[in-house]
Amino acid sequence: MRRVGLLVHDERRDGLVVVAPGARARDVHPAARATVLPRRLVQGWYLPDDVRAYAPGAFPVFDRVGDVTAYGFPTVDGATVKIGIYTAGHPVVHDTDHVPLTVGRGLLDHFHATVSRFFPGLHPDPVATTVGVEGYTTDGQPLLGPAPGTPRILLACGFSGAGFKFAPAIGDVLADLVDEGGTARDVRFLAPDRPLAPWPPEALTPA
Repeated sequence: MRRVGLLVHDERRDGLVVVAPGARARDVHPAARATVLPRRLVQGWYLPDDVRAYAPGAFPVFDRVGDVTAYGFPTVDGATVKIGIYTAGHPVVHDTDHVPLTVGRGLLDHFHATVSRFFPGLHPDPVATTVGVEGYTTDGQPLLGPAPGTPRILLACGFSGAGFKFAPAIGDVLADLVDEGGTARDVRFLAPDRPLAPWPPEALTPA
């Protein structure tokens, strides 16, 4: 006896869908088209004079604000320290399929000067750099919750460089929304349908 399988269709239907497209948000959902702008970020890893001074028990996760803004973490590999330095408007990425990966001399000089000034215990030239792309909103807060006009789509995008830091809490909120249809956490200020100024047209289109 032969067994015959019949594929009727491969369409899948779900009650809710979480859409977390990262820097490609504006290409995926209309709610993000004018408000989530892809920007390019560069981070560096630096060698400390005394790695023990940057161990988790001695050196905290930090976010410096003011005339020069930067963030960093204690060493996780026992050898290097990760420091991220904000630049004056991370460059806009208009084509997320072709992100420039070269770190220019000017940016490296800026990193060198910043690390030399604020982190004297680190060698100011990075031993490694990474290039990434993140979606930024005009108010610096993500879009989290039901998408305008399509409430069965839950948006999670526009984290403005802070998505990794808040991933556990964001995941809990999304799980609540999917399982319970709501959450005890007050995330109304992150609602995708909140009044949010769009980016100016010149920022959304290549020069």
